[in-house]
This record gives sequence, structure tokens and C-alpha cells, in this order.
Amino acid sequence: MTYKLQLQELEKKFGSKSVLNRLSLDVEEGEFMVVLGPSGMGKSTLLRTVVGIEPLDGGKIVVDGEDVTRLPPHKRNIAMVFQNYALYPNMNVYKNIAFPLKMIGESRDVIDKKVNEIAGTLKIADALHQNVTTLSGGQKQRVALARALVRNPKLFLLDEPLSNLDARVRYDARQELRKLQQELGHTFIYVTHDQTEAQSLADRVAVLHNGSVEQIGPYDDLYERPETTWVGSFIGEYPMNIIDGSVIGREGSQIGFRPSWVNEGNDGIQLTVQLCQAAESGFFIMSTMDGKSITIRVQKRHKIGSTMKFSLRRYNVYTDNRLVEEFGK
Repeated sequence: MTYKLQLQELEKKFGSKSVLNRLSLDVEEGEFMVVLGPSGMGKSTLLRTVVGIEPLDGGKIVVDGEDVTRLPPHKRNIAMVFQNYALYPNMNVYKNIAFPLKMIGESRDVIDKKVNEIAGTLKIADALHQNVTTLSGGQKQRVALARALVRNPKLFLLDEPLSNLDARVRYDARQELRKLQQELGHTFIYVTHDQTEAQSLADRVAVLHNGSVEQIGPYDDLYERPETTWVGSFIGEYPMNIIDGSVIGREGSQIGFRPSWVNEGNDGIQLTVQLCQAAESGFFIMSTMDGKSITIRVQKRHKIGSTMKFSLRRYNVYTDNRLVEEFGK
């Protein structure tokens, strides 16, 4: 297997705070890797160390088999798109895209050829002579992508580039971005806190927690088979329910289950309905059990204050905070 990027036990501190904590991650050639996690988990810092604008306190960064840990940013040939796009407001679209080529001394003919090619690919050729301040959010995103891609980088890093777009434009931009990555074959590493983005874009998702990778795999694997209670609680529109208990004949002091992994019935676990929220497929019931919040999905509406019973039809059993076995149907 060919790895485009290998991150080996990266460490980064700001003062006494450890932001990257022996973080290791391998990204395959041509892969769309999404790094997912809530705010403050080191996602943006990770990209800044890979591109070279933040020095590491420990660890190694390997690109195409070459150790680039101590190389300056301009020698790593890694492109990065920032959350705010970082476009030059005093320049038109053409000059923004051409800027990195001009900085490395490319000829005017080469610059013109590459700028027009990438602008055509990203469908912004008609806007080349517009000032970037006149563009929509979606157009600005394409210009930022074009400026990064025009260098033909080894790696393409994206730091929440869709977060400034409204919901409809963001939906369209996700589709365009994934299609573009597949057409170009570039290796993309994309950080976000948005699980919808991770689910729709990623070949694999690396979940960050406290500066290290908690779990990595396709999004569906993270949802169906979380390896820790933290991943189970974080992944999903509604978190996995984690309750105290055990299954007869099985070790483990906790049981984890998704809201949809239940059957409503006349026996089983009883709860009092505290909130009933309509969804596309049924209703979500919110309640508490032993002082912990719990959410289940059922097919009919229940009145607030009423009681109901449910049974588990799938079980994830935890021992020492790790998922050790899944069973049941």
C-alpha cells in the first residue's frame, strides 16, 4: 500500500497545553481523508504543522516517503485552503490564482496556461477579471481551491472551507468538491466539526479527541462499531446511549446502543417521556435513566409525561471504556 502522508507521533504544545498528543495517522495515495472532531481538539493545528507554518515539538511528517519535518513550507509542495479563503481583495480572480506561480518565477505564458486550465476545471473562467470582493461565497471557495491546485501540490489540505457558506450553497459545494477530488486524483485532507461533511465526503474519517486519533475508518464503521464510549457518544445526529448495566454471560459494566436499536413494546425498560420530537422516520423520545440522558427512536408519538417501555435489539458491550463485542440483530 502506498502512503502519501505518514504522521508519526506528532507532538505540539502551546505553553503547558498539549494540543497534539503523539498523534499518528497514515493517509493513502488519492484518498479523501476527513479529520473530524469538536472545537479545541487540534484539527487546525494539525494541518498547520503538516504544511509547515507551525513547528512541531516532536514526531515526524513523511510525504511520499520523504521526511519533510524540518523543511520550510515552500519546499514541502503542500497546498492549504483556509477557512476564510485568505484571498487578496485588491486583486482580481486571475491574479489571485496566478500569485503562487508568480512567486516561484514561472513565465507569463506558463502562468496564463495554468490559470486558464484550472479556472475552466472549476467553472470560474468567466469570472477571471472580476475583483474577488464581488464574488459569492461559493465562487470565493472555488478561487481559493484554484489558487491551491494551480501549483499541482503533493497534498491538498482544507481547513473547514465550507463553514462560511449558507446551507444550500454548502450542500452544492460538498458535491462539487468530492467530484473534483475524484477527477483530479489528489490526496485531500479535510478538517471539520461537521459530521454531515464527514459522512458525505470521506473515504475514511479520523476522529480526533484530546490531540490524538481516537478511531479511524469509514463513517459507517464509526457509527456502527465505535471503539470507545467517547466515539460512540460523539458520532451520530444523536449520541449513542451509554447506560450502566450488563448482559448475562458477558463481561462489561456498560451497555451502549443507538436510538434506533430498540423495539417498543409492553415489556422491557421503562422510561418517562420528557420530550417527543418528530423526525423523517418516526419520533425521537428524550428521557433520563439513572441520571443520564437517553434518546430512543420509535414509530408513534407519545405525550410528554407518559410512560413507555422498550427493549434492546442490538447490544454493544463495553469493558474498560472500549467496545469489545457486538452481537444480536
